[in-house]
Amino acid sequence: MDGKTRHDIFLVVDKTGTFQDAGYRKAKEAKEGIKKTANSIRGGKQQFQGGGGGHNRNDKNIYINLVDHLRSRDQLPVVCFVFSRKRCDDNAQMLLSMDLTTALEKNHIHRFFHQCVQRLKGSDDGCIPE
Repeated sequence: MDGKTRHDIFLVVDKTGTFQDAGYRKAKEAKEGIKKTANSIRGGKQQFQGGGGGHNRNDKNIYINLVDHLRSRDQLPVVCFVFSRKRCDDNAQMLLSMDLTTALEKNHIHRFFHQCVQRLKGSDDGCIPE
C-alpha cells in the first residue's frame, strides 16, 4: 500500500466495533502524504480552500468507483453515512444508474414488497402511491 491508489483500504473499526488505532494512523499518514504531493504539484499550500460551497463534480465518479471496487473484492453491501438530508438525497439520485442488486435479489425485493402490500389489504395504506 502506498496511500495513492484505490487499493489502499485501512481498517479503522473492526467487525466488533473496536476502534483500531494503527489503522487510523496509517489512514491519516496516507491522507497527509496525498496532501503534500498535491501541494507540491500546485506549487505550495493553497491559502483559501473554501468549503461547503456545493458538491464536488467528481462525487458521482467517486461513489461509482467505490462501489465497483467493493464489488470486485466481494465486499458489498456497504453503508455510507451522510449527515445531511439533502446530501443523502443527492447521493441517491447520483447512484440511480447503478445496478446494485442481482436478479435473484431483485426477485426477493419484489416478492417482499408485494407481501407487505398484501398485508395492508383492506386498509387505506394499500392505496398509497409508490
